[in-house]
Amino acid sequence: MKRFATAILSILIFANNSEQAHAQSMHDLFLALPSYCTPGLNNSGRKSLIKDTEFTVSAHKEEDEIDYTLDTVTDNYLAYEYSNSKGQGTNENYEMKRFKFSNGKNILLFSKTGDPRVHSNKYILKAYDISGNNLVENFQSFIPEDLDYNVFLKFGTPDSVKKSLESTSYYTFDLDARSNDKVTYRIILKDEKDEKWLTGNMMIFTWKGTLFTSEITYRKDE
Repeated sequence: MKRFATAILSILIFANNSEQAHAQSMHDLFLALPSYCTPGLNNSGRKSLIKDTEFTVSAHKEEDEIDYTLDTVTDNYLAYEYSNSKGQGTNENYEMKRFKFSNGKNILLFSKTGDPRVHSNKYILKAYDISGNNLVENFQSFIPEDLDYNVFLKFGTPDSVKKSLESTSYYTFDLDARSNDKVTYRIILKDEKDEKWLTGNMMIFTWKGTLFTSEITYRKDE
């Protein structure tokens, strides 16, 4: 009888832990992000941003203040951004999105896309295992970290075009709030004449429970 009761207790504990993991909101995960994900914004500031959807990080000089804005929030997606209060410096766009493994575990993708006018092709894409109230970085390469114009090139593209794309094109990730299983990676051209050398301008990654598959397609800006 004692062994049976112990087994039941173990099942209840496991179920409770699973329930807590499932109940983890995107706001909870936002609060659990490493400090570099919200420059200048501490935990108290993050909570204020969640509450009011806007928060200003004060500074000695008004032109150095940073405005944070919380954008879209769904059950599995959250986006926010920051910019200089006076419109100077850079704008940074951040997204986070939860994906579920086939075994029931969850992973969080986090992306930062910098202002292309300043940062060109600089971006960050990281993955985190969701463990209770903690995020543990997962170093598995779910999506390659070194994507650039090369993935879109047609065979036989002249070196002069490659050089042009290398110096003028920039790239963005979109974790796609409208989809449960998609992430998109786009190349944006400064000169449309280079477009004919591309097989597409968007790479779509689709989550399959343990990994992403990818395909290249073409989409016109709306």
